[in-house]
Formats: sequence, structure tokens, C-alpha cells
Amino acid sequence: MRLAGVAVAVFVTGALATACGGGSSPSGLNNPDTLASAIRDSAQHQLDAGTSGLPAGAKVTQVHCVNTRRFDFTCNVRFNTGSDRSVTATVAPGGRSYVVTAGNL
Repeated sequence: MRLAGVAVAVFVTGALATACGGGSSPSGLNNPDTLASAIRDSAQHQLDAGTSGLPAGAKVTQVHCVNTRRFDFTCNVRFNTGSDRSVTATVAPGGRSYVVTAGNL
């Protein structure tokens, strides 16, 4: 699925939006690991629905997100087909939702 130029909003509630840990760790989707989990679930849902443009049976094997600016992240998504995709996501203040602002899945 081509996402460039299209804002895709995903709202996350409950346990997924709650980060574990304490101290100064970022909370909710501002935590790169929590955001990676949400993007992994969304990407796998797109694969299962056949809307990603990848071959049938493709699976997400790994997602790694890095905070690039205050609310912006770059996430690399790896598939069992050997392909990797990169998406840019912006997390809403408070860490309860994100929007994919660029990239392909």
C-alpha cells in the first residue's frame, strides 16, 4: 500500500498505549518500542487484508522505530519476504495516537 501523501491515522487505546517502566522513559506511543508494536500490528493487518501490495502470506518479522524529533519517528519494517520498508510517523502529544506521514508498506 502506498502511503506517501496520505495521512493514515491509527488510534490506540488501552494497554497498547500504556508504556511499561518508570523514570524518564517516554510514555504511550512516544516510546519507540510501543510505537513499533502498534505499527507491526497495523502492517500485519494490511498484509492479512491483502492491501499492502506484498505477496500473499507475507508476514511482518520485525519493526524498529527511532525518535528523530520530538514527536517524529522513523520506523523500519522487515517482512519475511526479505524486503524492508521505511515509514515516518508522527505521534500526537500525549502519545495516544499516531499518523503515518510518509513511506510504503
